[in-house]
Amino acid sequence: MVKSRANRLIDIINDSCVESLAIIGLAKNAGKTVTMNTVIKETQQQGQKITVVSYGRDGEDTDAITLKKKPHIYIPAGSYFVTGSEILKRTGRQARVICELEDRARIGRVCLYENDSEGFEVELIGVNSRSGIAGLKEQLPDDSELLLIDGALDRRSSAVPELSDGIILATGAVVGNTEELIAERTLAEIERLTLPVSEEHPELIGKILGDGLSAVIYDGEIKSEGNTLFNLSDSFDFSSVGRNSILVLNGALTDRLAETLLAGCAENFSIVVRDGTRVFLNQRNMNLFRKNGIRLSVQSGIKLLALTVNPYSPYGFSADSETLAAKISEYLESAGRDIPVYDVLSESY
Repeated sequence: MVKSRANRLIDIINDSCVESLAIIGLAKNAGKTVTMNTVIKETQQQGQKITVVSYGRDGEDTDAITLKKKPHIYIPAGSYFVTGSEILKRTGRQARVICELEDRARIGRVCLYENDSEGFEVELIGVNSRSGIAGLKEQLPDDSELLLIDGALDRRSSAVPELSDGIILATGAVVGNTEELIAERTLAEIERLTLPVSEEHPELIGKILGDGLSAVIYDGEIKSEGNTLFNLSDSFDFSSVGRNSILVLNGALTDRLAETLLAGCAENFSIVVRDGTRVFLNQRNMNLFRKNGIRLSVQSGIKLLALTVNPYSPYGFSADSETLAAKISEYLESAGRDIPVYDVLSESY
């Protein structure tokens, strides 16, 4: 295992002073749930009061793709959690209702509960919108010390800065069939998620995005703007994007949009998006942006606290845990990133 700064995930979390943490997987079966349960166990050992919520749905008995049995989320005694009333009933356990969040016909009332008995495992039926997570945060009891958000890369909103103060990313053998390929793909995703914060015209960019607009800034002034939340490439004047200008995007930066920009705009300009969860570019377009001097940055940065690795893939490939962690750390170091890497199931953890 390759480590830096701290010996356990909980040490990094506490050192970072985060109040909300999203744990997301680079792919299914990357070890996200195991990572979540490790963090929960370590908070329990330190006597911390936590709240656990899934952004979407997690904790199912069987993975919908591989049909393999999945680990459940462990809810310690004295902690808070969110699920549906019908889902809780299946466990044969009871818990105290703190507040009701919504009502769904199939799963019953979705509530914030307190587990006031012994610990148990449960399927989490979560909150599936940013506004829902934001609303939950407002209703958390005062003694809740850490909000743990169980997310996934296909539920990127669980990592947005206004919802989580930091993230832990789970990666592993499911991402590729060699240590080098796993490290390369992991680093590429980290690059997209943790783009640098723009230092140019922060107040003007904040106003543009706050108004739900996209715009081009040149020489400190707005050159053109439009209400282009989704289909930007069909409704925006790309001829206004010139050298040394700043394209502020309200919405996602997709490959389709990137190809439009590469075909119709000058080189050497900047693009600013809200945060790294809005960037959906393949590596080819990321490389073409660099080649053409197109700089990517964000209004709000995402704080990546640590990586965890799962050396086993359900599709047959497995890697040596120490070798895989070392290879990923090597790639991170070469990119100038000091991020600790753990296999939480290894004997040395």
